[in-house]
Amino acid sequence: ADLLLHHFESANNHRKTVFFGALAGDRAARMYAREEAIHSYGRALEALLEMTGEKAVDHSLILEKCGDVYRNSGDYQEALEKYHAAFAIWEGAGQAQKPECVPWGINQASQNSNLCRKIAVSYEQASQYDESALWIDKAVEFLPRDSSKTASRVYAAKSATHFRKSEYEDAIDWAERALSIARVTGNSADMAYAHNIIANTFIHIGKLHEAIRHLQQAIVLYNEVQNFMGMASANSNLGSCYLLSDKLEYAVKHYQVALEVEAIIHNDARVAIDHNNLGEVYLMQGQLEKSVALLEKVISAHKEGYAPEALAGYAMMNISRCQVYEDKLDDARDSIGKALELIQKSGVKIIYLEAQLQQASVLLAEGRLEDAKSLCEDTKKEIEAQGARLLQLNAGRVLAKILSREGSVESAIEEIITSIELARSMGSKFEEARSLKEHARIMLEHKGDTVKAVESLERAESIFSDIGAARELGYTERLKARLAELPE
Repeated sequence: ADLLLHHFESANNHRKTVFFGALAGDRAARMYAREEAIHSYGRALEALLEMTGEKAVDHSLILEKCGDVYRNSGDYQEALEKYHAAFAIWEGAGQAQKPECVPWGINQASQNSNLCRKIAVSYEQASQYDESALWIDKAVEFLPRDSSKTASRVYAAKSATHFRKSEYEDAIDWAERALSIARVTGNSADMAYAHNIIANTFIHIGKLHEAIRHLQQAIVLYNEVQNFMGMASANSNLGSCYLLSDKLEYAVKHYQVALEVEAIIHNDARVAIDHNNLGEVYLMQGQLEKSVALLEKVISAHKEGYAPEALAGYAMMNISRCQVYEDKLDDARDSIGKALELIQKSGVKIIYLEAQLQQASVLLAEGRLEDAKSLCEDTKKEIEAQGARLLQLNAGRVLAKILSREGSVESAIEEIITSIELARSMGSKFEEARSLKEHARIMLEHKGDTVKAVESLERAESIFSDIGAARELGYTERLKARLAELPE
């Protein structure tokens, strides 16, 4: 295709140049050679514009292909520019027209919906969730009744918009509809996408076993069709499941697989996501220096335009956690302030609530109990209304710490026991151990109940030891040493 493109371009055969430029662009795109793909599609477009007669459909399709290349490489703003231009030209062309020069077929009835979906997905990936919701609604509106393939993709994208707005029941409903249609059509890529999308929601509502099951199926299907973008996304999400399930070795394995694939496809945006994910693993393990180094790469990626505000804010929140552990409270306060600002701009409610919990933890560490309690109680109510169980147990643990510090011991014990029970119901041993550790501290410092303190500490110590959470293990060992010093 490249040789023929050069030949026909030199001969000023515009029609053949368009055809072979499009083929050369497709070939480069399949190899994730972004610059080569864009260059070849650009040569096709230049030749098209030299031709006489209306070629609007061809023009729109080439721009759409350019948008696909930019989106797969994580350059969502460039993708949006191309998709918007493609959509405007397509609408102006009228649906009765067919392409004349490019080698691609087209489903005219579903093309409006298809382009609206791609615009919506690009906005979602760029963390512009309000715009994404507007465009996915347009995609649903434009859907023809007999276009199952397009419907599956549109419904899955619709699920993602509900997920980003923490509307979890709606997110599951739309994803299940997408998966049902994909199974009927037998399209492996669409089934994989639907499995991946529904797993995201299950992760956030604490149904980790269901999420893992869906993601394992997604990975098999993505491998089957050699969809590298999907492989990276599903492996990254599976790593997060294992992280929350306290299987840190498996989490690292899948994050590293994701990073290897992302390097192949040159997707700097997804690399930033998995740098943040690995940073969280190192944070759990108490390797704070390694954690901060990776998290700062995410901040740099945001400044360079690769990472969205929500991700940069999340990384900054994790940096604040590291700084609290190191007793760098001025830095921790500054970091969480920056995190909240970034996340608020992104409009991601659930991450903003998590950042507010971290802000309450900073206030607690500074001894500002009244401010910490007020913020934590308000945030906990919002989290409970969202149905985000993982955050709910974290909120309960933070509130228990605050209550115990102010002397409301019985209320603190009630909160921490609820947190322990919730962690057990979710199967999250790491979170259970963190809450058990706090329960032991409260019983030791305020109740003098060494029997219950020892029971909680031994269980927490066993979990931290099993999963390799060195920092947390060190804390439990220090608490046990204090217990040993008490008179019998």
